[in-house]
Amino acid sequence: MMDRIRSILEQLEQTRDDLLALSDDIWLSIDHNDLTLVTRNTANFTLSGVKLLNPFSS
Repeated sequence: MMDRIRSILEQLEQTRDDLLALSDDIWLSIDHNDLTLVTRNTANFTLSGVKLLNPFSS
């Protein structure tokens, strides 16, 4: 049982790292001199994250 729990925790940690890396990749792919792009992409990314996490907050 403890091995299973440890495995799940390791997978969650890896998923966290992957999500942080994805966030960095998205941020680095945006032209930061284009205010419209920065605003739109930041809002879209934040909204997508909230929608994905909303079921877990209840």
